[in-house]
Amino acid sequence: MAEGWLQHFSASTQPLHWALILFTQIYHGLYLQDDWKATSKLTLNLGLRWDMQGAPTEKDNRMVYFDPTVVNPITALVNNGATYRGALVYASKGHRGLYRNSYTNFAPRVGFSYLVAKNLVARGGFGVFFPTSVLGTPSNEGYTSVTPFISSLDNGLSPAQTLNAAFSQGIRPITGNSLEGLTSLGQSTGSVVYQRASPYVEQWMFGFQYSPTRRDAVEVSYLGNHGVKMVTGNGVNLNQLNPKYLSLGTAALLNPVSNPFASQSAAFAGSPCSLDQPNVPAFQLLLPMPQYCDGVGSSFAPVGSSSYNALQTRYTHRVSNGLTVMATYTFAKSLSNVSGPEDWALLTPAVIRNYYDLAAERSVDSNDIPHSVVLSYIYPLPVGRGKKFGSSFNKPVDALLGGWQVSGISTFKEGVPLAIVSNSDPSLTFGGNQHVDVIGNPNSVTKKGFQQWFNPSAFGTPAAGSFGNARPSRSGLT
Repeated sequence: MAEGWLQHFSASTQPLHWALILFTQIYHGLYLQDDWKATSKLTLNLGLRWDMQGAPTEKDNRMVYFDPTVVNPITALVNNGATYRGALVYASKGHRGLYRNSYTNFAPRVGFSYLVAKNLVARGGFGVFFPTSVLGTPSNEGYTSVTPFISSLDNGLSPAQTLNAAFSQGIRPITGNSLEGLTSLGQSTGSVVYQRASPYVEQWMFGFQYSPTRRDAVEVSYLGNHGVKMVTGNGVNLNQLNPKYLSLGTAALLNPVSNPFASQSAAFAGSPCSLDQPNVPAFQLLLPMPQYCDGVGSSFAPVGSSSYNALQTRYTHRVSNGLTVMATYTFAKSLSNVSGPEDWALLTPAVIRNYYDLAAERSVDSNDIPHSVVLSYIYPLPVGRGKKFGSSFNKPVDALLGGWQVSGISTFKEGVPLAIVSNSDPSLTFGGNQHVDVIGNPNSVTKKGFQQWFNPSAFGTPAAGSFGNARPSRSGLT
């Protein structure tokens, strides 16, 4: 039994005081506003807001951020004339924050209301907003450790480990911050980048409200917003292979070449991309940070942009018996480069496929709804004191049975876009799934139904060494 074959096992080690790790994040905000009645017809709303969302800190500085510009200490150890940039930087007493705090997030607001005629009012406004960002748990590489387990080296023919020697290479220790910039060499890594800009949204609207009668109101408005420096859900890969090398071809990129880090194999021990071996694939040395594997994530990178434009019409009618009916129609379009592509069932954001061409990621937003109709009503029931029924209720009975109302909302919306992606990496950038090629008309279906709603033959896998021409999300397929 002691020589049994281990097939499914892993080991992890972490500090005994893990439960005491404590992250703190502060937020400060200040808002000033004044309403000024400039004339009998014109009212102005003026405001200014200041926001400061502090960077997360940990009580014992057990967290790291990633700096793609700092010179990695491996440069001096290898000493081959090359400069290798990019390293994890640990929080310290004088540098505790996960990213640089911004103290200049001033957000002006301005609005107006103008009485054009007796029953006609014009309204408009513009404002800047700095939404708070939820970054999840900050990275604490070095303070946790997972030892990989390999069950077999020959596809299951014989065991590589046994019960009495399950981890022949030993358990990977917890290094804390002792390795400093050498932490996670030869691995995929990443964290929040320290030089992080503050995302913000510009919003505006302009519209008219017309009341032809005391009981009716019609509104027509234009609404829009522009997202700037928006964060990406899964970040971007800072170590993506530059597409300019794709012309070399698959064979050349995968061709084994001498590993310049081989003399420091101990620092790269257990590297899944073979940086602890004498040879590595040629593409590895062409990466922006070849001391790491191809995945160096910049979590919640503020590189995105978005836009939303909509025409909204609303009709409100109030009946004498208290019934209010409202109908709203919205025609809108939302574009972005950070919302997808997404898994249409789980709505899990995917990574940006080509960090060197963010414009190619721009498409209809995954939540884009071109047409929307909302019908709503509110009807106070005529039951209770002073009402048609129960006018003689005493106070306890009236408190129980009076004052009720019936309301309802019916919403009709066009479906959200669908993401069509390739489950392979034909771009050879070694960064995960990629866009597909559109080679036909996706809507060329004889009869749409549950079995087939669009033409799957309209999409194909791009040729090796190229990116697909499809945008992340497509409208009209749902």
